[in-house]
Amino acid sequence: GSHMASMTGGQQMGRGSWKRAFLAFGSNIGDRFKHIQMALQLLSREKTVKLRNISSIFESEPMYFKDQTPFMNGCVEVETLLTPSELLKLCKKIEYEELQRVKHFDNGPRTIDLDIVMFLNSAGEDIIVNEPDLNIPHPRMLERTFVLEPLCELISPVHLHPVTAEPIVDHLKQLYDKQHDEDTLWKLVPLPYRSGVEPRFLKFKTATKLDEFTGETNRITVSPTYIMAIFNATPDSFSDGGEHFADIESQLNDIIKLCKDALYLHESVIIDVGGCSTRPNSIQASEEEEIRRSIPLIKAIRESTELPQDKVILSIDTYRSNVAKEAIKVGVDIINDISGGLFDSNMFAVIAENPEICYILSHTRGDISTMNRLAHYENFALGDSIQQEFVHNTDIQQLDDLKDKTVLIRNVGQEIGERYIKAIDNGVKRWQILIDPGLGFAKTWKQNLQIIRHIPILKNYSFTMNSNNSQVYVNLRNMPVLLGPSRKKFIGHITKDVDAKQRDFATGAVVASCIGFGSDMVRVHDVKNCSKSIKLADAIYKGLE
Repeated sequence: GSHMASMTGGQQMGRGSWKRAFLAFGSNIGDRFKHIQMALQLLSREKTVKLRNISSIFESEPMYFKDQTPFMNGCVEVETLLTPSELLKLCKKIEYEELQRVKHFDNGPRTIDLDIVMFLNSAGEDIIVNEPDLNIPHPRMLERTFVLEPLCELISPVHLHPVTAEPIVDHLKQLYDKQHDEDTLWKLVPLPYRSGVEPRFLKFKTATKLDEFTGETNRITVSPTYIMAIFNATPDSFSDGGEHFADIESQLNDIIKLCKDALYLHESVIIDVGGCSTRPNSIQASEEEEIRRSIPLIKAIRESTELPQDKVILSIDTYRSNVAKEAIKVGVDIINDISGGLFDSNMFAVIAENPEICYILSHTRGDISTMNRLAHYENFALGDSIQQEFVHNTDIQQLDDLKDKTVLIRNVGQEIGERYIKAIDNGVKRWQILIDPGLGFAKTWKQNLQIIRHIPILKNYSFTMNSNNSQVYVNLRNMPVLLGPSRKKFIGHITKDVDAKQRDFATGAVVASCIGFGSDMVRVHDVKNCSKSIKLADAIYKGLE
């Protein structure tokens, strides 16, 4: 990252070679998310441009004029044959011609904004451009969290700013250290459009908080934790099999009650409908059977007038792409796939076709019948292909102590990262993805506890690896984390509750710990009581009343 080359307009860069550029995008008029998608689509249509990686989407308070809609921002990394000035022309064309952007005044409202932030030549060196209409790196990038935050998801922590020669991550940290409230960003995970309902998003807000004991700053989520309520429409799920295995009418009644219990304390509730048990070693229902159990129910929930549809978010717990496809047709918002796309190679294609569907990418190994035997994590899954690993912005090689203690969570992070790359290569967008380290899936009881304790490491973990002869950087920064500890065997192991149904009280305690260690969403059976645990944990750990 420390190389750079300076150039003037006269020395155009080699035309025939692929170079890399980082563009910042933003919108604050009308359907902002649609504008962003459109701009990215127009970019990708160009023969001379390839989209490599797109950041999360963030919402920020408008900077200069307070009465505007908040901006929606992000960054995209592209490979291009164009020179910097040709790329600028293309950006302007997309801004003005394609999206009829009218520029009333500088920094004012606009449908879409595309700025070149950084540009790397074909040797991978940052270049500097100073021309009347183009300055690279972007002169104001260092004062804008809404540019640096998404950019830092796409570049390695050792990437230096070509002018200041300091890591770009450090510049972002300095901004947060003297943080003003208006610098705070919300990460948005889009949900599908419903007619008559405002565009909906899952929203996560991360703040840099000073640890009162160590004096260090940590990035922690400070927005309310989402509650995901488990609704198993199966005869054989491990703790509530057959409970909701009746007709749709009585299932709907159970769901209405469950929503009341959750919405009494929470702004929204996620209902996770399962039509096929994923308990280790369970017999798997056929696809037809799974569809029969879950799809009509999801349709009925969506059509029910007794439910506040704007507050009910629907999820389906499935690893089958056809089931996911059918569920999306009848109004599901989230695909919760315990296999991270491992059990059905078509899953990512289905998610990619629906860019406003949220996808929960979970960690497991093997399959339903073998995962219990695959809980050995000493050898690194990705072995020699891993180049460098970071926790926060520290190279893990420098921290021997940490290196030994974090073998499990880094393995899980790498395996999630490997699935993540596959998802992105198949057209899934980063903004769609939540991650779940898979408590109880290919983990021993002790490993489950360790994973809960190490969520802060997972959320700040990144690595560079070789993939198809090129280097890929994977960063779990800003990836919301779901944990599903509810009634699981590791709890019973400690509390000596053999019967899963007896583990609810203890689950409430574990749920609170999960939130204390940084989980953004928790998946539970006992909605009424776990709602209270979540509310309390949010008050204690995040200061939310």
